[in-house]
Amino acid sequence: MTTRYVLTSPQVRRVCEGRRGALLGLLVAGALASQTLAAPTFTPDQEATARRVEEQLMAPCCFGSTVATHHSSAADAIRADVRVLVAQGRSEREILDQYLDRYGERILAQPVARGFNLLAYWVPAIAWLCGTAVAASWILRRRETAPADGRCPDPPDDSDDARRRHRQLQEELAAFEA
Repeated sequence: MTTRYVLTSPQVRRVCEGRRGALLGLLVAGALASQTLAAPTFTPDQEATARRVEEQLMAPCCFGSTVATHHSSAADAIRADVRVLVAQGRSEREILDQYLDRYGERILAQPVARGFNLLAYWVPAIAWLCGTAVAASWILRRRETAPADGRCPDPPDDSDDARRRHRQLQEELAAFEA
């Protein structure tokens, strides 16, 4: 009796035949089963909680990016720990407090809004308001000094030389616009 294969490649047929194919199949099935058993199954709410916590914690190896995006063994360990804590039913605040106790405020991606840390929230807003006020006053001042007809204002110097240069400039501008 001949065995029929869906995959007809000679290499696939050779691997599937005999003990090597059976051993390879068992190894692949075991690896897939161990991955399935190792990863806890989360509800959508638990998955969202884990992701929110991972985005709020900095990677402790360099404090350069969040645990959610950093690729290091320390970030991997924290991600795994967060998922275990979420699976145990801990709240987002409890998990963050645990990491605050262990690492201090430096572990948080956003500083806690109290004391000196309030500057991180207020200084950008105040700087934006001040910059807007300065720009608006500059624009208004420029608008007030410009004549309504678009011509250059008379020179403040009443000397004959200044009037001659002003007249020459007006003539050149008129010739340029024509």
